[in-house]
Amino acid sequence: MADVPADYFAELWAALDADHGLLSSSPSADRINLIAAAKTALGSAGITSDLRKWVGTNKDRFIFAAIAIDNWYEPIGRCKGNRVGLPLHMSEVFDDYIATSRLNGPGGARVILRRPFWGSWADSAVDIPLPGELSAYFVSLMSLPDEIASTCPDDSTAPSSVRLKFRIGRSADSKAIGGATWKVGIAPLAQLSGDIKFERNLDGTLASYDAQVADFSNRIQEVIDTLCRAGCHIIAFPEMAVHENTFASLGAIIRKFGADSNLSLVLAGTTRTTNGSGKPYNRCTIFNHRGDIVLQQNKLTRWNLDASLCSRFGFDPGGDGMYYEHITVGSEVHIVEERDIGRFAALICEDLSRTQPGQWLRNNMLLDLQFTPVLDADLHHDKWEANFGGKAVLAGGCRVIVTNSMPLTYCQNETNRKNKAMKYVVTDSGIGLAVDRVGDKVRVKVLRAPLGSAGHEAQYFDWEPTKWQDLA
Repeated sequence: MADVPADYFAELWAALDADHGLLSSSPSADRINLIAAAKTALGSAGITSDLRKWVGTNKDRFIFAAIAIDNWYEPIGRCKGNRVGLPLHMSEVFDDYIATSRLNGPGGARVILRRPFWGSWADSAVDIPLPGELSAYFVSLMSLPDEIASTCPDDSTAPSSVRLKFRIGRSADSKAIGGATWKVGIAPLAQLSGDIKFERNLDGTLASYDAQVADFSNRIQEVIDTLCRAGCHIIAFPEMAVHENTFASLGAIIRKFGADSNLSLVLAGTTRTTNGSGKPYNRCTIFNHRGDIVLQQNKLTRWNLDASLCSRFGFDPGGDGMYYEHITVGSEVHIVEERDIGRFAALICEDLSRTQPGQWLRNNMLLDLQFTPVLDADLHHDKWEANFGGKAVLAGGCRVIVTNSMPLTYCQNETNRKNKAMKYVVTDSGIGLAVDRVGDKVRVKVLRAPLGSAGHEAQYFDWEPTKWQDLA
């Protein structure tokens, strides 16, 4: 890719980000004149060399050159993924962006469009968050950092970082939803008490649990068939509910039932994934309707159970009073943009409750969908998943889908029976949450399924938050 305006934008962004003093405080009339001069230097064809000459060594002109480049990309930024009507040179830029998921050349920071092509954030009438002083100057573009803020896997108060990965899916690889109301299907998969076993390990001197699920290849095939027949656009499964053997055949199962249905995405929960001789990954995979993988995300933080949680589920903590999750955590967070959905990410279980990287992603990447598979006891309206999902919806304007299995509900019931706390013993279990907002109100839908069902449990619903319950 030859030198293009976005290459220069990346350089200017880096300089402006390093020195906010370069964000000029010139009088408004001077700013208008300087932006006009920068646009003239760039020209309609985007001749970067002429703009560079105009800037020269005058750093006070950096911001105006960057604004001119930002304005130059505006036709693509508001085209909503449709190249029809774009000038020829803009059509070529559009094609390169779809092919490479970046507007500038390889190497260095990635420049992308601030708004996704699809989803609610594609509407220019929707105000976008202004998370930083620099971002507020631009309408069309942003430069992505290589790493973003996160927290340490075992300590929510200690800062860390993860690498940021972004990709645009090809329209030919996704099933169009258009303006249809999303129909979402979920299933717990692990729905009996012994469907997930918690193997005890010693990680050095620390006690840890290793969640190992049974092989549900037949069950998952029945579920996908049922939900595709129901017309679901999205199907979602919980954390640690897909055995590695099941995962190996999952793409073919999805392709069999999804290719000729409404299906767009399968949020395939997470799989305990072998990691050589190290601890396994807790890995989420998202497939398209053809069974092709469009996103894989390793869990970034561990759900370590303190003495209180161990008591609730009937687990024996280690000598330090903790029971650690036996996984290798991920070092990258992945964002994918797909037709009609917009940008989406997977924040697995504990990752939802951490401030970062979720807050950065929602504010800067303008997520339309956040998927959180969990392994927990009974989900309900006042549970932490609903509360943190609500915060994500209010702060980032994204839709949140939470999915859950049933084994820990059985564990919790057994503890309550032993403690003679029978009023807390439940006969059904919350297996899913859908969270969105209507105006300034967070709305939540809770899906429940009976315990002890002999057949598979699969439920589906329309994404209509006006009909859901307010989150208190």
